[in-house]
Amino acid sequence: MEKPVIVLLCVLLLSALVQSSAIGAQQQQQQQQQSIQEKAAPKYSVRCRLYDQNCKLEINIKESKNFQEDLLNSTNLKIFEVNHRHLKAIKEQNGTAKSLETYEIPILTHQVGKAQLIEITPDGQTNVIAQVIITRPYRGIDIAFDVFLWVYCGLVSFIMGILVDRDLIKSVLTGNRQKEVGLTFGCQYLMMPLLAFGVTKVFNIKPFECLTLFIYGCCPSSFESTKWSEIFHGDVELNKFSSFISTFFAIIMMPAWIYSLGSVLMENAGFRLPLSGLALNMTVLIVPALVGHVLAAFLPSLKFFANIANKLIHSVIFIALFLTLILTSRFYTFKLGNPMFMLIGPMIAFLGYILGASLAWLFGLPCDKIKSVSLHTGFQNIVFAFLIVNWNFPSPDVDYILVCLVPVFLQTSLPIKLIFLAKKIKGCVKRRRGAASSGAVSRTGKVEIDAEKLPEQEPIYENRQ
Repeated sequence: MEKPVIVLLCVLLLSALVQSSAIGAQQQQQQQQQSIQEKAAPKYSVRCRLYDQNCKLEINIKESKNFQEDLLNSTNLKIFEVNHRHLKAIKEQNGTAKSLETYEIPILTHQVGKAQLIEITPDGQTNVIAQVIITRPYRGIDIAFDVFLWVYCGLVSFIMGILVDRDLIKSVLTGNRQKEVGLTFGCQYLMMPLLAFGVTKVFNIKPFECLTLFIYGCCPSSFESTKWSEIFHGDVELNKFSSFISTFFAIIMMPAWIYSLGSVLMENAGFRLPLSGLALNMTVLIVPALVGHVLAAFLPSLKFFANIANKLIHSVIFIALFLTLILTSRFYTFKLGNPMFMLIGPMIAFLGYILGASLAWLFGLPCDKIKSVSLHTGFQNIVFAFLIVNWNFPSPDVDYILVCLVPVFLQTSLPIKLIFLAKKIKGCVKRRRGAASSGAVSRTGKVEIDAEKLPEQEPIYENRQ
């Protein structure tokens, strides 16, 4: 028992030391970048929503005789461009350029992001006029996506509270399972945050994306692990209890990680996650779980309906609904995606499966417990990570970083599904081989038995009196 504990502590300490070694250099680079940006900050700024047809910028031109509207341009034409036709029409209505002190510049939005409006002078110099920020639109489909995230997280927590009743909690706590419960908690709230932090440092990705993946690594376990634990004959009660406990401990552990180790990532991103927003997101996990747990004590029949709802909510229907909403409401964000995210995000879950199973094996747990610990570690509450990022992060940064969570949502259960498919194929092959060894299978599906291959039986004589 002492050897695995020593190994676990050494791994955690080494990972923390390695990851903290680059903090000083990153802080210096961030300070230098901020000082450069402050010196080159433009005088004007404007925020427009994507697809807004009335986005305009008013600027004052002191030396109007040297100002040429045809030389106005954007530093990134994929984000916005200047409507020169409209600008010329305004000039003709207001008189000559010499009599103007204020220009109203129409902006055509194309994509969320940040770019600068520049003027190219006749002698070839570039003057930065304004900072233009294009934020996400706010349509009916965008409201539907936001509502779906809140309802989905609350509904899953409510079902979990019903299924994890007092009898299950007593059976786990009084069943000499302290080692398994402690290991699942350690893997969830000690190993996964450090693992997510390490993965973000290995790959060269932007600060906001690093912070998003780190928040995902700090999220509690998903209740979906109970479904796969039942399929693979794991300890289902352990998975239910661990998911229930990790949800309540998220009140302490998530702020502890985000505002300690995550503060380095927030400084690099120039953004600080508001504690009030995080606390509001926590209520959608805690309150429905408590309500469901209390109702289950007075209405035990709710368990039957909760089991059905638990299977439906993790089925293809809800996955298709989620993908439909995010594709229709955030379709423009997929143009911003980095193909590297197809590997980076899911790698955290994949390593969680492997390391969770390895630690369970080092602690000498039986096979069913190893499966449960591995599934509990790899399945993070990805929808809750979507909710935190979508609710608290500013636009347009949130539109860029939501893309890195979509591959995690799609591929977290991919290796588990492949193992399940391989297991099914292996079972079918074994059954067909068994049928072929006992007799040939006809085209109609019936087994044809070869009488010559049957063992000879002694004749049975009846005793006649």
